Amino acid sequence: MPARYTGFSLLEMLLVLIILGVLYGIASVSLSSVKTNPIDQASNEFSAVLRLAQNEAVVSSRVLGLLIDQKGYQFFEQTAPKQWQLVTLAKQQRYEFDPSLKEQLYLEQVPVILPDYVEPTELEKLFNNTDESPRQPQIVFLPTGEMTPFGFAWLNAKDELKQEWDSLGRVRHE
Repeated sequence: MPARYTGFSLLEMLLVLIILGVLYGIASVSLSSVKTNPIDQASNEFSAVLRLAQNEAVVSSRVLGLLIDQKGYQFFEQTAPKQWQLVTLAKQQRYEFDPSLKEQLYLEQVPVILPDYVEPTELEKLFNNTDESPRQPQIVFLPTGEMTPFGFAWLNAKDELKQEWDSLGRVRHE
């Protein structure tokens, strides 16, 4: 009686590996072509930086402020009443908004007109006042972990996302 061999031949195994390689290539190309929504990306980055600022205010026991303008945002430390000094947060002094999006800040559900961005050195030249900083943040982070409640919206031609932060930094999506 001839011996029966069980298992797979080398040719069968190579064929399965080739088919798997082709499927993997197709899947990776199709997944890499999927782009993330710029609104989701912008809101996730903004939320992460806000959590970082809130934690930094608590850990370092200092009052931090967030100044939002038409092109981006930056953080300040309060040095005295109505005196703010620019700080670096996460190795960045300024965060820029995605130019394809339009942003809107809401304080107490009222839309705020965002100021134009002016270079800090130009502001100091315009306002040579030592009593009060020319840049006053709209959002304040306290060492207790509390912050100014506010809303923020991102818009583009197709989508809109509005988020609201309460005084404890919890975010709600609308």
